[in-house]
Amino acid sequence: MERVREQSGFFVKLTDDEMRMAAQRGIERHIDCLRRGLTHLYGADHKDGWAMNIEGACGELVVAQIFGLYWCGNLGNFAASDVGPLEVRTCRNINDPVLSLWQKDKDEAPFLLVVGNNGEYELVGWTFPADWKRQEYWRDHYGKGRYAYCVLPKDLRPMGELFERAADWYRRRLGLRLGVECSMPESAEALP
Repeated sequence: MERVREQSGFFVKLTDDEMRMAAQRGIERHIDCLRRGLTHLYGADHKDGWAMNIEGACGELVVAQIFGLYWCGNLGNFAASDVGPLEVRTCRNINDPVLSLWQKDKDEAPFLLVVGNNGEYELVGWTFPADWKRQEYWRDHYGKGRYAYCVLPKDLRPMGELFERAADWYRRRLGLRLGVECSMPESAEALP
């Protein structure tokens, strides 16, 4: 994984092996849904399912790598979070991205918008669904009959804020496991 920090977010280019691994999980998800006779949630065209599952899995892998979290792809477990405590929405439309949220989304879970395709992605920002579940955000952003609570990239929280929250979470988790109070350097420059 190649990481390049840009002003608008974090850009990630997956290696060939990483793309294969994530694509395989996306393919397995799609085949599992076909075998179980499941249709895509929220009105997505079934013809888009193949690409949506593969790119969604790639977006989840990007988030897992950036945050240092294990990713298994949660085959068939729709109730599980995408990556640790995080939820990921991958948008393939790089020219007009939107983070789509639905009523059943967990209000307290951080939802990240990953934009891109074919192994090149940007972590754009994040939000809590509770901030957007209001009628004024309920719309059909792309005009395809798929209504959702739509959050534009400019309205998302910056990734740096989520990284700070994650550092606090890691500190608490490590302290609980070791039975000690843990502290972290004040800045990333102090890290080895």
